[in-house]
This record gives sequence, C-alpha cells and structure tokens, in this order.
Amino acid sequence: QDEANRPIFLRNIIEAIGQFPYASPTVFNFYLPEFRPEDFPEGLVAPEFQIFTPPNALAFANGMVSLIDQGLADCDQGFGVSVTDCSSGHFAFEEATGGMSASLPELDLLLTGGRLEAKHAVQAAYHQRNGWKDAQKAMIFTPEFNTMGNPMAGGIRPPSPPPSQTGSGSGYKAVVMLFLKGGMDSFQMLVPMDCPLYDEYTTVRRSISLLPDEMHKIQAQNQPCSDFGIHPRLPFLKEL
Repeated sequence: QDEANRPIFLRNIIEAIGQFPYASPTVFNFYLPEFRPEDFPEGLVAPEFQIFTPPNALAFANGMVSLIDQGLADCDQGFGVSVTDCSSGHFAFEEATGGMSASLPELDLLLTGGRLEAKHAVQAAYHQRNGWKDAQKAMIFTPEFNTMGNPMAGGIRPPSPPPSQTGSGSGYKAVVMLFLKGGMDSFQMLVPMDCPLYDEYTTVRRSISLLPDEMHKIQAQNQPCSDFGIHPRLPFLKEL
C-alpha cells in the first residue's frame, strides 16, 4: 500500500515495453533466439531486439523516469494505474548520509551489479537540479543497467566451422520444426499403425485412441513401424 493506504498496481505494460508476466505470445518467450536486426553483421544475433523497438525503448525510458519522479502511477506515461494525486508508492531507497560518494557504490551494486563504467556521468547528473533522482535516471540509461555480463563490445562472433562430411550419405533428409501455441499431445499427433506398437497405444489410450481409418497414413523407414498415422485434424503435416 502507499501513503494513502491504496493498493499498488502495475498496469499491463505489454503494449509499452513488449513484455508482461504470463503474457508471452507463445510458450517460446517474447522473441526468437536467432533473431538478427537488419543492420547487424552476419553471425551476430540479438533476440531481445525483436521487441526492443524504438517505440518500446522510449516507452520504457518514460516509464522508468516516471517511476523515479512520481512513484508507480500513470502520470508522465508511467507504469501504474491512474490515481488522483499521481503517486501510488515510491522508492524507499534514499540517498546515504555521506552524499553521492557514499550512495554511488550502493547504486552500482543494486542497479548494475557492480559493473558500472561511467561513474563520472552519474556523478555529473547528481550535481544537476534534482541530484538524487537525476543520478538514478542516469543509471537507468547506462548499458550496464540494460544488459547482463560485460557491457563492452567484444567483437563479432567467429564463424562456426563447417560440419565434417563422413560417408557417402543416404539421400535427402529434412528436419521440420513446428512452433505451436500451447501444449501438444504428441502421442495423438503421430500414431504407429499396423504393428504391435499400435496395440500398445490402444491399450493405454483406450476410448480416446484413434482408429486407423481416421488418420492420414504415411510411410517411414528405419523405424519400429513402417506405417504411421497423422491426426485427422492435421492434414497439412502429411503434405510436408
């Protein structure tokens, strides 16, 4: 609760910064692991940049500045819900008695994990019009606050060596990757047919087991069964 005994709420900020707890568009997170911005060199990926767009970056900056200045509210494009006096809770961490010289090591530890390089920039911001708050604002714009690990550029990732070629090969093969939203019952998606495994499948699945004439039949090689059935609602998989 805040000073007025009101509960403190964080509004749904997925439209502002692209993320919100339990609001991932798929089970694979908010961005793809191999995403590469257009201007990035070959071999260098940056998954977070899929949602770190210019509008989201500005909305994050505005929300953090509002959080420092106003508390958790919607004033100045903040992250909180609307309240009458534009203040719904505030940061309890206050400036140390010894001033910025004593506070900066604590800010560095809490906000950047002791990795802050540009301490002089935060010191300079402290000596502006609103010292303590301006120092916190300077901290949230540092590379260390927005990244993990070493914030300094380490060069381009070296290219991976080509895979070694052994043997004469056995013809064309392909791996098909499906991105599905939600869970999947794989034992109903691909069912063994015309072999003992189908008998085991029907014994375990009982009333929910699929009949052979319901499924889309495909052939397979080097598998326990030579025939498999695809779920009747997934005809496009047979085309693949």
